[in-house]
Amino acid sequence: MPYLRREAAWCVAEKQPLLRAMLLDFQDDSRAAPLWDQYMFGRDLLVAPIIREGEVARQVYLPEGRWWHLFHNRWYEGGETHRVDAPFEEIPVFLRAGAVLPLAFHQAARLGAAMPSDIDAAAISVLLVAGLEHGAPLTQDGLEIELSGDVVRVISKRTRPIMLVFTDPPVRLELNGTDQLASTLELAGAELTMFDLPAI
Repeated sequence: MPYLRREAAWCVAEKQPLLRAMLLDFQDDSRAAPLWDQYMFGRDLLVAPIIREGEVARQVYLPEGRWWHLFHNRWYEGGETHRVDAPFEEIPVFLRAGAVLPLAFHQAARLGAAMPSDIDAAAISVLLVAGLEHGAPLTQDGLEIELSGDVVRVISKRTRPIMLVFTDPPVRLELNGTDQLASTLELAGAELTMFDLPAI
């Protein structure tokens, strides 16, 4: 829900559709142009649904860069086509490297879980950080996240607690200059490194 809200606001401001043909985001990639059975959902998620009855795998073309499979918890290299398993309960969904995916959960942190209609629209319980790279800090939901050497530095002005979950675990994380203890969060069947950040 938080991702959808953020991306919908961007789409309105930029006059772009929320669900976009691959060609719109990857105009210089000739292999993306003819794809009709996969699409971008916002700027950071690539969705490749199963469209033929009974299929449990499909070919997915990933543009240049690295892509994190949300349900398989692993990286795929871009610029090539991959055969991806897709059992009945999963749709292949990939998160672009360098993205921050805001998630809200009602009870357990489980992808694909049902959400009640009365959940707080501003509630964000997890930020999934995919392949943080050196460079400009990422700013998201009251947090500034920056990779410096092998340390992730976070500056927070949040008035609510939040969990930061990393696809690639940092050696150390500092919150407003203070070291934080790492723990793990099981997400889609895999344990990922997690830092529980208190409200400021």
